[in-house]
Amino acid sequence: MKALTIWQPWASLLACGAKQYETRSWATSYRGPIAIHAAKKNVIDTMLIPELVKDEMKKRIGAMAGTKWENLPTGAVIATAELVNVWHIVYHPGPDANQAGHIDIGAESLTEDKHDPHFGDYFVPTEKEIAMGDWTPGRYAWELDNVKMLPEPILFKGKQGLWNWEGGKNVRTNIMPNDTVLHKPTGETWVVCGVNPGLGTLIPCGYPFPSMAYMKDCDLIERGYEKEPQSAEQIRALQKHGMSSYIDARSAMLHGII
Repeated sequence: MKALTIWQPWASLLACGAKQYETRSWATSYRGPIAIHAAKKNVIDTMLIPELVKDEMKKRIGAMAGTKWENLPTGAVIATAELVNVWHIVYHPGPDANQAGHIDIGAESLTEDKHDPHFGDYFVPTEKEIAMGDWTPGRYAWELDNVKMLPEPILFKGKQGLWNWEGGKNVRTNIMPNDTVLHKPTGETWVVCGVNPGLGTLIPCGYPFPSMAYMKDCDLIERGYEKEPQSAEQIRALQKHGMSSYIDARSAMLHGII
């Protein structure tokens, strides 16, 4: 897996979803999975951070990363994501000169092929995004999607540029039965009873059975499946309610149910 080393607090702001774009002085043609690595150096006390960013750090990082924002992890991989696009930061973006004249700063598609459906695409960063990056025209905005915070930071020495993180081969980021997840819309922490990857839904334990939630709304915060697979009791409850698609086949075989 490719990896990118980023100073704190920007790395954790990306990991918790508060920041979607990482601004860089250089572009890349790479698209695909990427690990977010927090640099060893912590710059919180050595640079001026805008008040808007401080507020977002306290609200999002403190709540979602399970730590005080003054003590963010460093020298470790903290999340995985998909690098889906790279945009060129410019003054007055867009193909319409009259409209562009009213936009101070934006980011344009890198494609120069006029036949490409994305030719002329652009967007205007929000005030929050501008506060969380260096949007000087001439730089680039790396767009990240499907960001998943790791349950625990994985200590690793970072590098400059895009580098290969071999540890990514052994890190499970998908949600499984008996994992603990954070349901972002409610802020509640759940233990997972069953998952249906095809539908992208899960059933939490402890709610009127069978309640469901979307996996995209949940962050994996502790892996429990490796320690204790889906229980026979959970499997039989799912069978009783006609929810066989939420049964983990490996667990069922271990219990001799299928």
